[in-house]
Amino acid sequence: MKPDLRTHYLGFELSGPLVASASPLTGTLEGLRRVQEAGASFAVMPSLFEEQIEHEELSLHALHEYGSESFPEAHWATTRSGPRPTSTPCAARARSSRSRSAPA
Repeated sequence: MKPDLRTHYLGFELSGPLVASASPLTGTLEGLRRVQEAGASFAVMPSLFEEQIEHEELSLHALHEYGSESFPEAHWATTRSGPRPTSTPCAARARSSRSRSAPA
């Protein structure tokens, strides 16, 4: 006959008294599954401190904002030589090229 090891911990009824403490192993889903397979009926998760959450949010915000203050024209001038490309036709250039080609 198998002994009854049920117990109560922090208001939970557990199948046994083995509790896994907070560790890198309990910080991942795969690790929690391994702990459960090894016989733990309860696991304490690693704590998340407010500073860690704020740091991650600020890092993500900085990543999203990276390059938003730059101008493509400035980048072109420092990396290429020759005339800067234009994305729209320039009416003044079109007129000046027609006036040069017309006979005087």
